[in-house]
Amino acid sequence: MGQVLKLGLDVDLRNIAVAIQCERGTIGPARKFSREQLIGWVKQKSALGHLVHAVSECCGFGYTLHEQLIGAGAGSFITTPMRLNLERRRKNDRMDARELCVRLSRYLDGHRDELKPIRIPSRAERERRELGRQREFWKRQVRRLEIMGGHCASSMSTKRCQRAGPGRASGKRSGRSAVNLCALNLNR
Repeated sequence: MGQVLKLGLDVDLRNIAVAIQCERGTIGPARKFSREQLIGWVKQKSALGHLVHAVSECCGFGYTLHEQLIGAGAGSFITTPMRLNLERRRKNDRMDARELCVRLSRYLDGHRDELKPIRIPSRAERERRELGRQREFWKRQVRRLEIMGGHCASSMSTKRCQRAGPGRASGKRSGRSAVNLCALNLNR
């Protein structure tokens, strides 16, 4: 059986700051990895028989990294966002990765209050959520276009359109055709 490796991950748009602790040793300085490099490194260590655990904070990048880490053979946790160091005022990816690694080590030792892992929704749940978000987005878009374009859709046959937009009285007629007016409103 190999060693237990603990990874604290601070995920950024391009890079991931990774702090690594081997067994109960000291945590080395955090290094920057690309996603591909990190997944390759985890696959390599897992193939050698090492047990890899990773933790990252929940952020706007979704669950793809978590799924890739699981697929590479690591145990992965996503935790709720938290203020890792109360004294520090600026964001520092490498220090955050180190603090996450410390908390992961304590969590694995039985101190369950160190991390608050979240439940990862299934792919079907995420697709349902996304469908709901898209539906709400398009409903807002339709409402916005109706407000901007007045009654363009209903008056296409007359080729005239009442425009009830900002700065105009709702009863005025425009000299432009409904198609041109709607195209003008879409370009804003």
